[in-house]
Amino acid sequence: MSKIKLPHSSGNSVSIAAPQSNPASDRTLYLPSNADGTIRTTTTSGAQLQVVSTAKTDVWTDTSQSWVDVTGFSLNITPASTSNKILIILDAKVAQGTATRELFLKIVRTISSTAADVYVGDAAGSRQRCTYGFEDADADTAAYEMKQVHGTFLDSPNTTSQINYKIQMRVGQNGGNAYLNRTGNDGDNANFPRCASSITALEVAG
Repeated sequence: MSKIKLPHSSGNSVSIAAPQSNPASDRTLYLPSNADGTIRTTTTSGAQLQVVSTAKTDVWTDTSQSWVDVTGFSLNITPASTSNKILIILDAKVAQGTATRELFLKIVRTISSTAADVYVGDAAGSRQRCTYGFEDADADTAAYEMKQVHGTFLDSPNTTSQINYKIQMRVGQNGGNAYLNRTGNDGDNANFPRCASSITALEVAG
């Protein structure tokens, strides 16, 4: 395998080598002609290494007053280094559907069967820690409203094991219904929406 060896003045060198396997055809690597630059590698801080995404297009509903997994709304990603970070991008369409009722949503990270809440608010008495929460107080519109949860969070999991990120939801102590991708009033006509939600994980070199 042919290569170009570039020695450093202190003794070590860097080699530019041909591909390890024969390419399907001749390839050309062009260097920039209008500016200086430095080649970024997979260990360069801030380099984007991999992207994993899950879209949930079906509806989900639950009445639990305890945290429950949203079925089919999770993903797995395995970092290459313990110093790498994971950028989480969440886009969820949620509804409570009942007036004066609450809904809560949070992101949960699981590594080797150990689960931990990430991107939730600080503890404050008996208040519910969550990534997102609201009370639908308008009796006239509660059953027809859908809210969009959109946010980003840079996680530092400090692992090279597989990570599972999932979404959990619950209703408040007043009960009601938690909905994803639909409104409370889900009439079968063109006035009522069916939406999609997604969660994306982007590994970033540390």
